[in-house]
Amino acid sequence: MTGFLSDLVQYQGFFQMIAVLGIGGTFQIGFQISTITYMSRHVKAFINETWLERYGYPIHQDNLLFLWSITVSIFGIGGLLGSSGSRYLTVKYGKKKCLLCNNLLMIVAASIMGCSKIAQSFEMILIGRFMCGISAGLCAPLHHQYIGEISPRKLRGFANSTSSFFWSLGKAIGQISGQRELLGSQSLWPMLMASCGLPAVVQLVTLPFFPESPPYLLMHKGDQEGFKKAIRQLWGEGHHQAETDDIMKEKATMKNTKILSVLELMKERAFRWQLYMIVILTATVQLCGINAIYFYTFEVLQAAGFDERMVSYMTLSVGLSELLASVVCDFYFWMPYCSLCLIILFTVVFGVGPAGATVSIRAEIFKLSCRPPAFVIGAVLNWMGVFVIGTTFPFIVVQFQGLFQMIFVLGIGGSFPYGFHISVINYPSVHIRKFINETWIERHGSPLHPETVMLLWSFIVSVYGIGGLLGSLCCGYLTTKYRKKKCQMCTNLIMLVAALFMAFSKTAKSFEMILFGRFLYGIGTGFSLNIHPQYVGEISPKKLRGFTNSTVAVFLTLGKLTGQVIGLREILGSEALWPWLLASSGLSALVQLVALPFFPDSPSYLLIQKGNEEACRKAIRKLWGEGDHQAEIDDIMKEKAAMTSTKTLRVLEVIKARSLRWQLYILVTVMTTLQLCGINAIYFYSFEVFHTAKFEEYLIPYVSLGVGLCECLSSILCSTLIERFGRKVLLWGGYMLMCSVLALLTMTLSLQHQFFWMNYFSVILIFLFVIFYGIGPSGATISIMVEIFSQSFRPSAFLIVGCINWMGLFVLGMIFPLIVDNLGPFCFLIFLGILALSAIFIYLYLPETKGKSIMEIKAEFNKLNFGKKETSVTENNFPKEQLFCTRL
Repeated sequence: MTGFLSDLVQYQGFFQMIAVLGIGGTFQIGFQISTITYMSRHVKAFINETWLERYGYPIHQDNLLFLWSITVSIFGIGGLLGSSGSRYLTVKYGKKKCLLCNNLLMIVAASIMGCSKIAQSFEMILIGRFMCGISAGLCAPLHHQYIGEISPRKLRGFANSTSSFFWSLGKAIGQISGQRELLGSQSLWPMLMASCGLPAVVQLVTLPFFPESPPYLLMHKGDQEGFKKAIRQLWGEGHHQAETDDIMKEKATMKNTKILSVLELMKERAFRWQLYMIVILTATVQLCGINAIYFYTFEVLQAAGFDERMVSYMTLSVGLSELLASVVCDFYFWMPYCSLCLIILFTVVFGVGPAGATVSIRAEIFKLSCRPPAFVIGAVLNWMGVFVIGTTFPFIVVQFQGLFQMIFVLGIGGSFPYGFHISVINYPSVHIRKFINETWIERHGSPLHPETVMLLWSFIVSVYGIGGLLGSLCCGYLTTKYRKKKCQMCTNLIMLVAALFMAFSKTAKSFEMILFGRFLYGIGTGFSLNIHPQYVGEISPKKLRGFTNSTVAVFLTLGKLTGQVIGLREILGSEALWPWLLASSGLSALVQLVALPFFPDSPSYLLIQKGNEEACRKAIRKLWGEGDHQAEIDDIMKEKAAMTSTKTLRVLEVIKARSLRWQLYILVTVMTTLQLCGINAIYFYSFEVFHTAKFEEYLIPYVSLGVGLCECLSSILCSTLIERFGRKVLLWGGYMLMCSVLALLTMTLSLQHQFFWMNYFSVILIFLFVIFYGIGPSGATISIMVEIFSQSFRPSAFLIVGCINWMGLFVLGMIFPLIVDNLGPFCFLIFLGILALSAIFIYLYLPETKGKSIMEIKAEFNKLNFGKKETSVTENNFPKEQLFCTRL
């Protein structure tokens, strides 16, 4: 604890910059998404009154609805335009300047909307919303890139995970501000619209005091003095020579290196194993079963015979369990091992393992020139398997204040929405199916067949994965061109547009709007899950890298819990309010949209891609404090030096590259295992086991809540253990423990009717499985994905991750109920075999990445990729030219 507090003191500037970036980044997106829903009635009334005053007759209801829809959707059009121009502007002027100018645009938009009622002009609302969209489109991609590059190695993973935190914070702030008692009244709604200018003012005032990322300053600007100054400002006056050497090495390799596209990265032999690693990690996260549990919780509970009135509380308890566990484990290390916390154990294992470690691995194994395409691959895989986690952000103090603040901002708009949408879709399932049937009857005069209704419902659930796949496929190209921070801001706009579709689907009597809204949510989260881990990993110091990367899993579980809480019948889960439940995720986008501009681009981005060493050092000082961060700067310099003769590879080049072969093997393994580890089946059978164990009906919701709290607790515990035990131990150890629990659980479920005590044993095993999952694969997978690829190949690697993640999410959502119906408890045997094989593979072939620089990790994989050949044969054989990655 003493060492951790000293880090907080040392990296005060780093943590402060995280908060500044978050308040103007993903915070804004979450805020914009959520607030628009609270003023819909007042805005429509204002349009009608203005029309009546102008023309002497009221506007037709269809025209009124059309104008309102335009008001909502034009935000997305502006975001598209803003994101389209973000790459060019950031490359030409840098992330910091673009964010500052972007804040001015947001302030102007806020002023226009705030004066719309006085001017009796609803057109001003349209213009203001369009400008807000442009602003959010610019700042969204900047957030993730900026925060990833300003992070010291040890805090990189933690910092990357803060984007989702600020995303959800923005949503929460928007929801709070939109209450009738605050700014959601008929007289104050213009002020609610204009309140988006406050975060922009905050970032506009504070961001000039923070530097560009150290890697950008050194690699792109060639400003070595500025690089050192940024390191001191962000990371304090400590010794950062190791990280500085890494940046210098990367800079040396970038002298005659072009920025690889996704396909080039996939073809490049030097990054083959990094890609393998990120594919495996991301697929494992997604295929472990956790998403199917949240998608089909309502159906599972109802099929188990629970009263319909109790289902929402039981589902809420799962998410509450995650959040409570994540907080308790940070203060009481012994809690996961107590018998009273057995319910919490399953979730804990997930958070401690793959959930956090995967992000660190994914961010750290690529150099800056290769990171954009590698992260495209990672995002695609990530959307198949990565678990979106959240954090309570308790460490924003002293030295690393800027880092933790930025982690919060990145997390609130990154993995938080992903977890939120996984869990929240359960609560309105009955209402949505009823709405589909009623709408069909009203249109055609006859009800839909129940099988057709179920098919439509399944597609509503699964189309989220299709959107995520598309978003992750495009993310690598856009982040390379427009920077992570700007792309993230644009993502917030997409989320806001999706929230509007959801909010007004019932009013418009169109279930197609729900489908389209879920699709847009998928696209938005596809972007954010790609950007978030990269950004957090790039802004973390080496000693906190594993911790920061694991926060991605923390925000994910926090998002799940939040969705379960607000999905209660007493809050937004009622038949009248379910559209607002689906739209509520816009708040986190708004929060990040407002907060992220206050934070810098990542130090590695500033130094490696921008060559601005001064900005890099300034960003480091802002994020990590005024200590000696020369070691961290040196690491970035080494990575930059290594990129001198390296191009940024495309996806196909990454796949073909021999030097990335084993990284890709690892990536595919961990991502696939995460999806197919059996977590979904565990959640499916948990409620049946509780009921069979003769728990009182009123107690089952609380027991189920404990299961969810376990996952969140374990994610937090993973963030504290990952730097002690390393990523490899948490992965293969978690796999083996989960494998043992599944073997016992299969036996106890099969014998539950022969021995009465078997039911209670099954309850204990369920909690243990969740804990082992959270402590092991859930958090460690993310760190692995970030760390095994250098920046040149990370975008393409994350594109592969996103593909695996989102395709797995879609397929699993469609076939998981069939697997359970046909195999019953014996479906655990499939998961058992997958876990056993993955544990053996990880134990034999995954190098430990804890405390190692990108170049050191690369050298370890070179031994696997080239055997006894000279391990230095990696990236110095690429065409000596510069280019930016393509959409592939």
